[in-house]
Amino acid sequence: MSHPNNSGSGDADLSTNAVSGAGLQVVGGLGTVGPSESYTPNANTTVVGSSFVSHRPLEELAVLSKMELQVLLDGDIAGARAGRDLCLGISASGVIGLIGLLATTDWGDVFTKGKWGPAVWAGLMFAIVLASAVGAAIYGVRQHKVAHDSAYSSLISRLQKHFGINPK
Repeated sequence: MSHPNNSGSGDADLSTNAVSGAGLQVVGGLGTVGPSESYTPNANTTVVGSSFVSHRPLEELAVLSKMELQVLLDGDIAGARAGRDLCLGISASGVIGLIGLLATTDWGDVFTKGKWGPAVWAGLMFAIVLASAVGAAIYGVRQHKVAHDSAYSSLISRLQKHFGINPK
C-alpha cells in the first residue's frame, strides 16, 4: 500500500479523482488531468478508492475506511477514563470527610444522649464513598474492555503493528 517518496518534496498532496464518462479527471493542487491524458500512479503515490496521496520521504501510510475511522472515534477510552477519575476523586474526598467526621465526633454523646445528627452524616458520607467506589469500578471495567477487547483495540493494535509502534 505504501511506497517511499523519491521526490523529496516534503508536502503531502491529497487530490480527489472523479471518474467521468470521458475518462479519468484528477482535480487538485496539481491541476486537472483531462480525458485525453491518463493518470498512472508512480512510486510517490498511493491510490485509495478515488483519491491519491503523495508520500513524504520515509513516511508510512495506513489506509482507513470510513467504518474504521468511526470505530476510532467511537472507541476512544477518554470518556471512561474521565468517569473513572471523577468517581475516584469523589470517593477520595468522601473518605477524607468521613475520617474527619469520625475523628471529631464525640460518639459517647451520640449513643448516650441520642444526638443522632453526626451518625446520620457519617452514614451519608459512607454511602457517598461506597457509591463512588462502585462507579469507579464500573468505569474501570468499561475502560479495560474498550482498551483490550473491542473493535477499537483490534484496530489500534493493527495500526501499531503497521507503523512498528510497541503497544503500551
